[in-house]
Amino acid sequence: MDALDEFDSHESVVRVQLTLRAEQEASLQESRIKEALGQASSITIQRDVQSDLRTRLGDEASQSLTPIELVERYFALLEEPEENLPSLLARAEEIIHDSDET
Repeated sequence: MDALDEFDSHESVVRVQLTLRAEQEASLQESRIKEALGQASSITIQRDVQSDLRTRLGDEASQSLTPIELVERYFALLEEPEENLPSLLARAEEIIHDSDET
């Protein structure tokens, strides 16, 4: 909020973009942000809430892992029973293959 105090928002159009973890969203006080930008003529607040699963998979996952490796990691995070994995992964491979053809 200190950065907002130094910002001259008089008659400005302001867009605030926030990237939050899911557990942070409940504690966000938009009213305090709007109050700090009170002189702005328009204030828009956009939230990008990162899901726990996305956070646990990691940002590098989408760039360095194959689609099937991402699916395997997803099932591991869900703690899917080991006996279900062969059929789930086989179906995932079919879906991935079908989407590559279209």
